Amino acid sequence: MSKLIIRLICLLATGLIISSCQQNNMSENELNLEFSNAFVVAPPQGRNFALGGLSAKIENGEVKLINVSTKIAESIEMHDVTLTDGVMKMRKVDRMMISKEKPLQLVRGGKHLMLFGISSRLEVGNTLALQLTVEDSQGNNHLFDIEAEVRSAEVD
Repeated sequence: MSKLIIRLICLLATGLIISSCQQNNMSENELNLEFSNAFVVAPPQGRNFALGGLSAKIENGEVKLINVSTKIAESIEMHDVTLTDGVMKMRKVDRMMISKEKPLQLVRGGKHLMLFGISSRLEVGNTLALQLTVEDSQGNNHLFDIEAEVRSAEVD
C-alpha cells in the first residue's frame, strides 16, 4: 500500500513540475508582445561598434526588456538619452519598460542599443539575428528571436 501512495505522490509531483515549466515558457502571443522595425546601422570601415533600435508594444500589462544579444557582437548595451540644461547625456541602463501606455521606441538620437566588439562585417540590406530577454510581472524571463535589418549610416 505504501509503495502505491509513493508512486501516486511522484506522479503528482512530476505533473506539477511539468505544468509549471509549461506556464513559464509563454509564447510571444501569450504575452501579447510585438517587436517591429528592428535595425542596426552598419559601422564605417575599421569600427567595431554600431547603433541599433527597435519598436516594442504590448497589449496588456507591462514587461521589462532586460537583455539583448547577438552572436556577432561581444556585448549589446541599452542606452537612455536625456537632455539636461541643453546637454544631451547618454547612460547605460539595465532594463527598459514596455507597457500599453508607453511602447518602447529605440531610435537614432534617442533611447537606443549599442553593439560592441562586432566580429563580422555588416552589409547594408542584410539581416542580423538578435535575441531579446524580457521579464514579465512575475519575474519570469522570456526569450524572443528577431531579425534586425542592417541599414546605412545615412539618415533616411
